[in-house]
Amino acid sequence: MAELAKHTFGFGGPAAVMVQLMLIAVVGWLLETLAQAAKNGKAAGFIRIVTIFVCIGLVVSEVAKAIGAVAGIAGLK
Repeated sequence: MAELAKHTFGFGGPAAVMVQLMLIAVVGWLLETLAQAAKNGKAAGFIRIVTIFVCIGLVVSEVAKAIGAVAGIAGLK
């Protein structure tokens, strides 16, 4: 079971991006909350937008890798 978890969630594994997304979302939420508490609405909005775009970039990157893997299996690459 530990070997399966290492290959799935380890460095470069297919589920590693989920861990990254969760960490980015938590840190983004925390920074946004701190900025709002400091009465800095512009910074909070900027943090929210950056967090969203970073998460979208990670997802697009992972989808591109998956499409490339499927293309390699199908012999299209």
